[in-house]
Amino acid sequence: MWSLLLSTILTSAADSLNPIAVTQQFILQGMVKKPRDIWYFILPTGITNLIGGYFAYFGLVALIENFLSDVLTAHGFYFYVAEFILAIVMLMLGAFSIQNRKIKKIQQQNFQASEEDEKKEVAKKSSPYLLL
Repeated sequence: MWSLLLSTILTSAADSLNPIAVTQQFILQGMVKKPRDIWYFILPTGITNLIGGYFAYFGLVALIENFLSDVLTAHGFYFYVAEFILAIVMLMLGAFSIQNRKIKKIQQQNFQASEEDEKKEVAKKSSPYLLL
């Protein structure tokens, strides 16, 4: 029992050095209204480390690894094809997103330019007689 508790504490201590988790915690601490709400981040992290300790301690990691190895051996080709297709879809979505941002930026610049042109045209057509 003590070894499990010690391994959980050591896993949590190692995870506390994780720069992504530290950054997430800093961001969440700045966003929460009540300081005690940060426990909604801290407790699941600790529970996840505890469960990971149980998996490692009781050898469940090896069972999961063997299962996934068998699945990849039997159906690996399909997983690789699916990953490849997913990668292409993600690249296309990223390219479309970048293209749409550029188009919106150009449209916004054109709209601002057309507003300025309209103001200039009104100023050209205006005369002191129109003010009467």
